[in-house]
Amino acid sequence: MTRTIKFLGLSAIVGAPLLQSFVVAIPLLVSACNNASAEFGQQPLEQNVNINSLLERGIVSLGRLNNHQIYVAIDSIESEGFLGYVRGTANALVISHFATNSAEEKERGPSSDIGYLGYAVISKLKTVSPADSHKLFDLLNKTGAGKPGALLEITLNVPKNDFNKFPVDRLLIVLFERGQSKESSPGLSRAMPELVKRANNAGIETLIVPSVGYNWHDKNSLTFQDIVGPLFDALAGSRSSTDIYILLYSDWHTFTLEEAVQSINSEWRKIVNKQSSGGRER
Repeated sequence: MTRTIKFLGLSAIVGAPLLQSFVVAIPLLVSACNNASAEFGQQPLEQNVNINSLLERGIVSLGRLNNHQIYVAIDSIESEGFLGYVRGTANALVISHFATNSAEEKERGPSSDIGYLGYAVISKLKTVSPADSHKLFDLLNKTGAGKPGALLEITLNVPKNDFNKFPVDRLLIVLFERGQSKESSPGLSRAMPELVKRANNAGIETLIVPSVGYNWHDKNSLTFQDIVGPLFDALAGSRSSTDIYILLYSDWHTFTLEEAVQSINSEWRKIVNKQSSGGRER
């Protein structure tokens, strides 16, 4: 018996024994294609952030790293539409806190500085969840000392009716040493894997990472590479499926935003090369 079959747009007349072999082979071929597609889907996309597109749209997709979809956004916590593009309710925001360095602690005892972003979050919460605002202020005010890179964590209870004004239900707080933030680079490298791990354990769907520790007024500040490099490395070692938003501040000068984008693209190319070469940087 012969039969005409069609597969992938091709027709052929085959006999019964060959037809049986062909029918058996199709599922194997489809399975192999699916496996290859899945493996390819876990590789980072080799693309860059275009500064003009970012300035025009406010948010662009950088690509996928393992199961993480990564975006870059320009935003300001002072704006009414802050994080308006974030969906869902399991969202965590990373902020910084500056504690006494070891020399100061020995001389005057522990104390701390609440950073700009910390104060901005406290101010934002005053309007949407006053109890959370007080809770965050008390936590930061009492945290006068700590090892750079250590993490604090606080769960928020923003009322459902006001959640769209601040769509965050958890804060992850990275400790820095007060003073020259460049010295905190090793601590931030330790903090990033723990941040990603905690987000995964807490079932966080969206992790929002501003440029914590960066201060464009300070020439000794952490660089953007110091921030996004450890973040990409941490994501490369994680198999969770958290969406990641790298947040740039809309009030920065254009040259600062351009510097940030160049750094993101540079670190992205490094991790792409590292992944494609089996973990070895090229």
